[in-house]
Amino acid sequence: MIEDIFRIETKNLFLVPLPLDYLKKCLNGRRTMEEALNLFPVGIPLEYENPLTIESLKNMISLVEENIGFEKWFTNWEFVLKEKNRIIGGGAFYGSPCKENGYCPEIAYIIQEEFRNLGYGSEAVKAMISWAFDNGAKEVMALIEDFNVSSQKMIKKCNFKLGNMENGVLTYKIRKN
Repeated sequence: MIEDIFRIETKNLFLVPLPLDYLKKCLNGRRTMEEALNLFPVGIPLEYENPLTIESLKNMISLVEENIGFEKWFTNWEFVLKEKNRIIGGGAFYGSPCKENGYCPEIAYIIQEEFRNLGYGSEAVKAMISWAFDNGAKEVMALIEDFNVSSQKMIKKCNFKLGNMENGVLTYKIRKN
């Protein structure tokens, strides 16, 4: 149940970095994980999952298993809309500043289309960044394709600054004050 595991609460959301056992439940379909957390099930059944998604999930599980003590830096963070008790998106960090001195973790995120442009993405990213800074990060980056204007606007709203562009990918960074 969501009440029994670590989560960050914002005005509208719970951000839930999935513990390993809940992450593994996703191998049986996201609905299995949602039901275990007592959330309204909206995830697609396993038989409809993209094989690349399953492979990515297996890689994430391996990373979490290899980084016990730093799991939140390597697992999937679910964005739960409190008023609907359902997942509306998710995020993740790639890398831990705790594992490599001076390493700048990358943040990634996605909001389901019907919940975009309502402020939930920036609310979630700001909370994740705050957690990252409280847990050893001095800087966080986001890599965004040059055509993804919506994500660029949202990340700027979260006070990220544009760095460089390479091969159509923009690098944004935010530093701890």
